[in-house]
Amino acid sequence: MRGHRVCFMSSLLLVLSGCAYQPPYDPADSQSSVPEASEATASKLSPQSSSDQDEVPTIDVLRTGRYQLVTTQGTIGQRQLLEQAVRLNISPFDQATVGQAVRRVLLNTGFNLCQNQTIGVRQLLGNALPEIHHNIGPMTLRQALTMLIGDAWVLDADQQRRVVCFKPRNLIEDVTTSELGGVSE
Repeated sequence: MRGHRVCFMSSLLLVLSGCAYQPPYDPADSQSSVPEASEATASKLSPQSSSDQDEVPTIDVLRTGRYQLVTTQGTIGQRQLLEQAVRLNISPFDQATVGQAVRRVLLNTGFNLCQNQTIGVRQLLGNALPEIHHNIGPMTLRQALTMLIGDAWVLDADQQRRVVCFKPRNLIEDVTTSELGGVSE
């Protein structure tokens, strides 16, 4: 009886290991099968004129393994910097200001804070950071900045210079520091 059991188990292992065989990865095979799927995907995802499609074919998806496809486009946060995910963790024992929190959120995002801030914004940035804002995220950069500055202010981001400024939400304009003779922070 014991001999039958050993024979059965060894034949079962042999059959199962034969099903798990994967041929070695060949990049030539994966590139030849991808363009058909990616051309259909490219026509749905990227609005291009017919003359652009004739000149340069785009590949949106690459096959990197037997069951793995990888997109060739960056994430939304990589393409639109205000949509990147950020997180803020400040110790509750730190006497952090709103300005320090905004600068820490902007750290490594590609954006800087405006140099020419209005007096109202300077006052806001000098205020103590509410305890509820010591730990925020993960959320988008736009949401984090909007949360930190509050509802009375509007986020104004210059995408070309990658500078973030804040403007009052109401119609009353603050006096800029240049009009007051350059009051410093």
